[in-house]
Amino acid sequence: MLPVSAEDGRGHPSLHRCLVLLVVVIVVVIHIVVVAATPLRFFKFFATLARLSAFLAVAVHGVTQLILRLVNTFFTFFVSLVSVVRPCWEGGPPSRSSVMQGKEF
Repeated sequence: MLPVSAEDGRGHPSLHRCLVLLVVVIVVVIHIVVVAATPLRFFKFFATLARLSAFLAVAVHGVTQLILRLVNTFFTFFVSLVSVVRPCWEGGPPSRSSVMQGKEF
């Protein structure tokens, strides 16, 4: 049984005691919810950050591949153009005898 100070004279707990108990229960529940939700929030934040990082990595990879393909195409075109134009500058393709004697272009 509760002490006399906690009762209202008829054997029932006082309203003040019930309110204090209710406030304590509410505070404990809020703390449990906050403590339980905080790791979930951090997990969601880091999961979102990881997704963003993965997206940026894929985007950077795609842009890099595009740039490298363009550079490769340019150099391939340039090398093929030089291999066609260079003999014309020097008076035609090298003769078989000059190649056999060690004279190239």
